[in-house]
Amino acid sequence: MREVEAFDRDPTNREQISSVKMYSGENRRFNYGYKFFEAVYDALGISDFIQTYERNSGFRGTYSIDEIFKFLVILGRVCK
Repeated sequence: MREVEAFDRDPTNREQISSVKMYSGENRRFNYGYKFFEAVYDALGISDFIQTYERNSGFRGTYSIDEIFKFLVILGRVCK
């Protein structure tokens, strides 16, 4: 969070970003909202659990169950 606050304090960083509006005060909570859910997802070890399941069950798919599940969980929480 300190890095985010330092970025917000330095106006030269905003010149490098194509859309300054994205970092405006009223829109800021939407830009970082998913990071909380991603941190909880990682702290619970869901990725490790799913990867262990894939190895032990002989899953042969070409897609990542973990990436799909993570997307659905985080998207579902952020969009509510």
